[in-house]
Amino acid sequence: MDLALFVPSFDKGGVERMVTNLARGLDGLGYAVDMVVRRRGSRYLDALAPSVRVVELDLMGGDLLSAAVRYLKTAAPGVLVSSKDVNNALAVAARRRAGVATRVYVRAAIAESARVADQFFLTRWRSYRTMRRVYRQADGVIAVSHDLAADVAGITGIPVQEIRVAHNPVVTPEMLRLAQVPLQHPWFRPGAPPVVLGSGRLARVKNFALLIRAYARIRSELECRLLILGEGRERNALMGLARKLGVSEDVELTGFVDNPFAYLSRARLFASASLAEGSPNALTEALALGIPVVSSDCRSGPREILQEGRYGALVPVGDEGAFAAAMVDALCHPRSPDFLRQAAAPYTLDGSAREYAAILGLGEPMSHLPADPE
Repeated sequence: MDLALFVPSFDKGGVERMVTNLARGLDGLGYAVDMVVRRRGSRYLDALAPSVRVVELDLMGGDLLSAAVRYLKTAAPGVLVSSKDVNNALAVAARRRAGVATRVYVRAAIAESARVADQFFLTRWRSYRTMRRVYRQADGVIAVSHDLAADVAGITGIPVQEIRVAHNPVVTPEMLRLAQVPLQHPWFRPGAPPVVLGSGRLARVKNFALLIRAYARIRSELECRLLILGEGRERNALMGLARKLGVSEDVELTGFVDNPFAYLSRARLFASASLAEGSPNALTEALALGIPVVSSDCRSGPREILQEGRYGALVPVGDEGAFAAAMVDALCHPRSPDFLRQAAAPYTLDGSAREYAAILGLGEPMSHLPADPE
């Protein structure tokens, strides 16, 4: 086994989709890949080729740590790549207990300093302490943007030059195909007002409340609608805010959708007001589909993806007025689709897989090596 992608807490978020894409990309290059999850229940996994082995950790003999230890002893992958904090801690603990030679890399996907910035001091201290301990025990750290690498270095004390950066595998042939699938939503009928689209988990860190407030500002002067894809605990509060501002008839929270790309490709503008990111995939997807974007200038990722604002407006975090003004400007003076697509060029499935293969030192895949002579 060349490598294992370790995500026991597999759900249906952006991290899971990127790890699944990475499995597809590495498999396409000829590497033997295990996708290690607690249980198989996500539609993302259904997109994997049969050559990618989906391993469900067996909990019959104990807890999740014991199951991970059994997997490492049995499969003995050369490299294990873990994503998400809870999985990163589990991965380094399992490798230590299993006593195997597997190299463990942890993948950083969000700016921790920004995520916990307004939390209680003791909560931040505990988060940083755990992160320092786990990341220092790993054989390597992979960040999804250069700014995120700097954030990790500042927290863990690991020299920034030792933290490797690999682009997310966002742009796939499947994504481009799904973007063309017919969509029956009435807001996208010919002649309908333009749609501003937001996307992501309905959580505080995504700051959809600011997006709704900014939308309410521009709605009085510009006919448009706001559609937010995703589900989460803030749904009721966000709809309550829309009603309070008098825009609930023109704001819709769709919940989780199977094909967000069909919506995104038909939107007039993609808007992200996040407080913290790592490398926001939806922002890259919008650019790949030629859709204008406005983003908060949060840590980390948006500034790098938009190349200092060349490909879309960067707004100070929490600045509602500036965000509203940037939305109006993007709707009234959109950049050309062909120009916007250039920004997404580094984020292809094949390109990302090759970056990871080089960082992990995988060498030539077994399927590409010549057969032994007779």
